[in-house]
Amino acid sequence: MTDYELEKWSEFGKYIREVRTKKKITMYQIEKDHNFSRQYFSRIELNRHGYAIKPELVKRIAQILDINYLELYKIVDYADDKTIAEYYEKNLLNK
Repeated sequence: MTDYELEKWSEFGKYIREVRTKKKITMYQIEKDHNFSRQYFSRIELNRHGYAIKPELVKRIAQILDINYLELYKIVDYADDKTIAEYYEKNLLNK
């Protein structure tokens, strides 16, 4: 990974940890309720996975934390502002 990518994934890990702790979600809850290894989740939070995570997994993490996956996609450059604006326009403004 490039330095830029490492920085983005580090930011991603810090952000999901912040969200998880604010929502008082424990690693044990993640493992028990979502069948997601707490050790692996911890490695992602601490940016010790050493590679880019697939978009599907980022989306699953967003579901676990009950946040919009586009927030996470933007952090790691899986989505840009235009994509996010189009999503909100299509899914929220046209209802």
